[in-house]
Amino acid sequence: MELDELRSILKNSSVDLWSLIDTAISVAILDHGNELRSRRDAIVEKLYAPLLSNNSNSDRNYEIPKKIERNIDDDHKFKIEEKSNEEDVEISKILRIKNHFEIPNQSENCLVDQLRSLAEMDINFKVLETTDIGRHVNKLRKHSSNEVRRLVKLLIRRWKDIVDEWVRLNTLVEDTAKIGRSSEVDLEDVGKPKNSVVANSISGFEAKYW
Repeated sequence: MELDELRSILKNSSVDLWSLIDTAISVAILDHGNELRSRRDAIVEKLYAPLLSNNSNSDRNYEIPKKIERNIDDDHKFKIEEKSNEEDVEISKILRIKNHFEIPNQSENCLVDQLRSLAEMDINFKVLETTDIGRHVNKLRKHSSNEVRRLVKLLIRRWKDIVDEWVRLNTLVEDTAKIGRSSEVDLEDVGKPKNSVVANSISGFEAKYW
């Protein structure tokens, strides 16, 4: 995307630059984690490079001092590896819990402990999609135990909120892209999840995961 094209989008819409950047980063993490990691160094280099001159339309190669570059790279590698390891451990734990749910005639205390473990985790959309835990938890919604039903209701409500947020973020990015392609987009609707989009996305998710 050209600089002037982005400036035009921001000028003709109610989208704030920093909100757009924040949302774009969130979508990149959710939907393009591997590509984001591969582009990380180039992004960091741009952040630390001198500002481009207003009269310059050509790309420049800027060098970050070696010490700064090494520190930035090491710090990012550590954070990414740490986050990846934490997520892998979390997924493994959830999969073990999911397997326990498949065991028939479990005691109420056992189910409550497993559901509470899930409630203590900071589960994101990717983990929900990878583990398919929502569908297995939802099977317990009619359990005879009040505490089991309460925890199931709490988890499903929380996870649906995560899905809603994922839909909202993707709707904002999609609408912003449409502005760049067409002048017929209603600017007041930018960033507002369309009822049909939300309904279709959530109903499709529910059919697969609940």
